[in-house]
Amino acid sequence: MIDLDHCILDGKVLPWAAEILAANPNTFTEVSLSGSGLHVWGLHEAAKGKRVRDGRNLEVYSRGRYVALGERLPGTSFELRPLVIDF
Repeated sequence: MIDLDHCILDGKVLPWAAEILAANPNTFTEVSLSGSGLHVWGLHEAAKGKRVRDGRNLEVYSRGRYVALGERLPGTSFELRPLVIDF
């Protein structure tokens, strides 16, 4: 799962998060309970988590985390696809 925090502002996805969504089309994505973040669910190998704080606020997890589920982002698939994690 790719966890994009604070990436929705005034109802719009910020450009850095839109790039990640574009790289990971057709996989289940949800709006976090806060309404300001996204969870991009998909398939990837189990690995140590990764955190990026370079103006973007994102994390990647494949195990050992609990996440509160939100609501599906309109227009996204209900299927899980392989994730592109090249950031």
